[in-house]
Amino acid sequence: MGVCTEPATPDDILGDGRWMSMHNRYVSETKTSEPDVVFIGDSIIQGLQFSNLWIEKISSLHPLNFGIGGDRVQHVLWRLLNGEMDFHVKIKAVVLFVGTNNMDDTAEDVFQGILECIKVIQQKLGDVHIILPTLLPRGQNPNHLREKNDAVNKLLVERFTSLVKNRKMKQILWCLAFLQCATYLLAISIHDSPFCAVCNCNETLNTVTCKQVKFTNNPFNTSTFWNNTAANESYPYEKVVIQNSGLARIELIPKSPIKILDLSQNRIQLIDNKSFMNLQNMTELILSRNYLTSQIFDPNIFQGIYTEGEYLPLRSLKILRLDNNELHTLHQDTFEHIMNLEVLDLHGNPFTVLDTQTVIAISSLARLQVLDLSYTSLKAIPQHIFHTPRNLTQLNLTGNALTIVPPQLEDAKNLEFLILNENPIQNITKDKGFPVLKNLKILHLCNMPKLANIDDASMSGLWGLKELHICYNPNLIHIGKNALSRIDEGAETEDWPDLNKLYLKNNKLSYLDSHLVARWDKLEVIDITDNAWACECENQWLFDTLMKFIIQNNNTHLNGLWCSAPAEMEDQTFITIYEKNETLRCLDMYGARPERDAAILVGILVGLLVGIPMVLGVLYCRKRNWFGYFDNGPAAFSRKFYNRAEPEELY
Repeated sequence: MGVCTEPATPDDILGDGRWMSMHNRYVSETKTSEPDVVFIGDSIIQGLQFSNLWIEKISSLHPLNFGIGGDRVQHVLWRLLNGEMDFHVKIKAVVLFVGTNNMDDTAEDVFQGILECIKVIQQKLGDVHIILPTLLPRGQNPNHLREKNDAVNKLLVERFTSLVKNRKMKQILWCLAFLQCATYLLAISIHDSPFCAVCNCNETLNTVTCKQVKFTNNPFNTSTFWNNTAANESYPYEKVVIQNSGLARIELIPKSPIKILDLSQNRIQLIDNKSFMNLQNMTELILSRNYLTSQIFDPNIFQGIYTEGEYLPLRSLKILRLDNNELHTLHQDTFEHIMNLEVLDLHGNPFTVLDTQTVIAISSLARLQVLDLSYTSLKAIPQHIFHTPRNLTQLNLTGNALTIVPPQLEDAKNLEFLILNENPIQNITKDKGFPVLKNLKILHLCNMPKLANIDDASMSGLWGLKELHICYNPNLIHIGKNALSRIDEGAETEDWPDLNKLYLKNNKLSYLDSHLVARWDKLEVIDITDNAWACECENQWLFDTLMKFIIQNNNTHLNGLWCSAPAEMEDQTFITIYEKNETLRCLDMYGARPERDAAILVGILVGLLVGIPMVLGVLYCRKRNWFGYFDNGPAAFSRKFYNRAEPEELY
């Protein structure tokens, strides 16, 4: 350990006792003042109180400045141990800045000294936030002191990250500049908000979470919930969550820098016009699971600030979640004030059909990237709804009443992620299959109770497919061997998408053709478990080729692989057959299955064994003319005209 960890007072070079006098004054202030924040350190801290930053940002936080010019780490450590942390009120935060004057000490020694200071602060003040501004560069040009300060800063970031992560120290923050430190201090001040009296507040993340809180005053029209009146500034909320609180109405929200506002799972039935105009930094608005109807969902609720004769849009809003409400249509101008939307979630609303107004509203979002229309009872998709949102990359149509793959998908040229789960599609054929979607990377076709057949060429337009999910379809018995492949015009050979992951779990497949995928060895994930596999020679390649790749990729996908047919192979596992290196039996040339014909064969054999002796016996009797039944000679002919006389008769 160096001198940095040993408390010491500096030499009184001028002989005026100034350093000790300042220390004594600071000690007396701990007994008479009621600060929220304490700054302690060297001349940088001392001079900070005369800056605009202090006047404009920090002074409203009830701070004390305990800076002394020229102080080194060991000097601050001595002051901490000798009264400057003996407050009679609870301190919210301490800003510690020291070390740049330890010019003769190593970076490691300086760090260890700062660590000792932190331990003393925590011992004296308990559960307090400690903010560490990184040391400022020394000198305009590169020099060894500048390099040493950089080394100290690196240690501060790396070591304290590890200590906080391992919970050996908590509530330690570092900042790269005093302006960032001031932001952290303002964040800590959110505990003064009325929200934090009834909700959970996290000053590190600048979040407020209110669940099942019944507010006495409506938080939307009460400015003290949003503004620090003492500092004349908005509380620095990043995210505000108010759920299950019975809110029925949203009124004009005061100015706030929040980015995420979550008002889901309430009873909201009314939203006033311009309710969100003061939330110019808001990027995500969540209104899920309320009682919003098409009648009250007016476009003007999203009006922004009024200036120069018009309402400015809410340009920052990118994500809007309106799922699980009671919307059955949208006004065609619903999104005119939030044209920069990138994510729109409408799932769980009773649309049934997308009428012209709704199509116009959705089509107006030129920057839309993600659209969720799942569980909206749609039987069809309107023409050209995807023509304007050219940037649409994700589309969820789960749980609707679609009976064919929507041909309107051809307008979604940049679609990358498509979910068609839980739709009553029965057959996906070449004519009623997927249009050309060159950019589609992920496709889900799962939990489709009627899906039975996926024909050749039905998915050949999915050139860029990387991940295919066809799972939990209880009636799916066939996937054509050419379902994915295509032959381009003028080409002589087939081409396939370069699949990375293939999921065929829990279907009713008995056979799988190796031609379905060009390079099975390139698949990162192969899951064909829980199907009705026929362990016959047509599937021999599953054991000779595919099993090796499945074992290499993921052993967990072996558990559900077993045989359902033929009878002698039933319930045998794939891994057992693979390890025994068995050759599977083929059907005979007529497609017969001997194990099913056994009874017939036995019957024929018994019939032959019984019938042949009987026929031979009949032939023998005939040859011997037994009983006259088979006598065709002249005597037999004459006897037909005479009867044999009885012995008593006269001649």
